[in-house]
Amino acid sequence: MRAVVMMLMLQVASPIASNAQQIVPQPANGRVGYLPTIVEHEAPNVKPDASIIRKAEFGDPSAQTLVGLSYARGNGVPRDGQTAVKWLLRAAVGGSVTAEEALGLMYMTGDGVTRDSRQAARWLEAALQHGERHAGNNLALLYFNGDGVPADPVKARKILQKAAKGNNAIAEYNLGVTYERGVGIPASPREALRWFERSASHGYALAGYLAGLMYYRGDGVPENRAQAARLFLRAAEAGHSGAQFSIALMYERGEGVAQDYSQAFRWYSAAEANGFTVAKVNLGHMYEVGLGVPVDEAKSFELYMAAAQAGVVLGEANVAVALEHGKGTARDLAQARLWYQRAADHGDVQSRKRLEQQTASNTPARP
Repeated sequence: MRAVVMMLMLQVASPIASNAQQIVPQPANGRVGYLPTIVEHEAPNVKPDASIIRKAEFGDPSAQTLVGLSYARGNGVPRDGQTAVKWLLRAAVGGSVTAEEALGLMYMTGDGVTRDSRQAARWLEAALQHGERHAGNNLALLYFNGDGVPADPVKARKILQKAAKGNNAIAEYNLGVTYERGVGIPASPREALRWFERSASHGYALAGYLAGLMYYRGDGVPENRAQAARLFLRAAEAGHSGAQFSIALMYERGEGVAQDYSQAFRWYSAAEANGFTVAKVNLGHMYEVGLGVPVDEAKSFELYMAAAQAGVVLGEANVAVALEHGKGTARDLAQARLWYQRAADHGDVQSRKRLEQQTASNTPARP
């Protein structure tokens, strides 16, 4: 039966062989997306004591910031956005840059308060002017989108470049997106790759995964499967499910790494445990034919069925084949036909052909 052959972003499928299918790397809407920086400011995990609250009430901006962040997070006190904003506003007026940035992010994301992009821009601008490096990334996103401020991609890019040079991993990623899209600057895959790799070096797994895709496909840079594998492996170890699936595929096929079915099984399993549903199909295939694990047709059918019930087309098709031929389950031609129909309805060409064979011959289709 067939395994998904895939280097992920979203499900754009094209056949590459009679018994395999590739989901081509393709971000949402053809593009990768921008992300805000979620800054975890220091705040204790205990309720601020009476002395801290007294200092806050007497106008100490540091104490006010601490109390505000505690309420924003629910650290030692009930989570309360309105109370958090009250204290953070007092702290910001008193000169706390951390409070300015925190207010900007809360208003930008609607975290604990009603979302207000104009207030977000106001406080992020203030924080940036006062040296808060994280504020630049978030403010740039508002200018890119014309959200609370007039759209100005050139200004956004300049702000983002400054933030990225401060080793902000998400700002580096977003600058890579800017070069990939050509927003406010000519598109440059090489520059996009450079910033994705820099972001990955600072721990951002998604950026490493996207850089790996660029090397894997030769997208604006020379194809380099070995470098793709290194980037996928690093992102996989950081928990990125798409990278886990991708490095598993490369180990299975011996692309950029020595072929190693046990490593393929390990990473398919990690991707599946991490919620990457289509990995169930590839795990099922490994159990079916005994790649890196003993043959276990019952386990194979269980995985195919789990994938099928989650709407994975090749899971549906493989369930149909197993039911038709009694592999790992009791033979059931009526159920097989139902699963062939479901897979065909979801675009599987081979399942459609099997149904046509059955209709023409009035006998079960043969592989």
